[in-house]
Amino acid sequence: MGNVRQAGRHLTHLVRSRVRWLPSPENTESPLPYVARRPTVHPVLPVHDMDAAMSYYRSVGFAVVAYDAGYAWVRTCGWEMFHLVLAAGAAPGGSVVGAYLHVSDVDEWHRAIRTNAPDVPIGAITDTPWGMREFALTDPSGNVVRIGRPR
Repeated sequence: MGNVRQAGRHLTHLVRSRVRWLPSPENTESPLPYVARRPTVHPVLPVHDMDAAMSYYRSVGFAVVAYDAGYAWVRTCGWEMFHLVLAAGAAPGGSVVGAYLHVSDVDEWHRAIRTNAPDVPIGAITDTPWGMREFALTDPSGNVVRIGRPR
């Protein structure tokens, strides 16, 4: 049995030494537990008016599914992208919260949103100094959703 474990460790070491993008089997950057699979994160964006927020995200092309009058999921292709929550006391345009959607084709997303909602202001596509190609949407509550990918 010891030889099998030793062979397994040797094989793991060989693969990891040649395939650099594989995650390390331990967390070397913080004291938190090791996460074996890429986690899925869904930001929860506070909104001052749920109907206006759902209408906005539908207008640019997302599917929006309301749980109740105070909570909804923003989706596309069957995937949850982020959530909306009705925030008591939130002011129109007053949010400082945001989300970042990583996509494979920024230009295609920009064209699709522009086609779906020609009157909705969206940012121009920019190539950032930090290596991203991206643009931004700002909903009626002030939440900024950036859509981009590494260049």
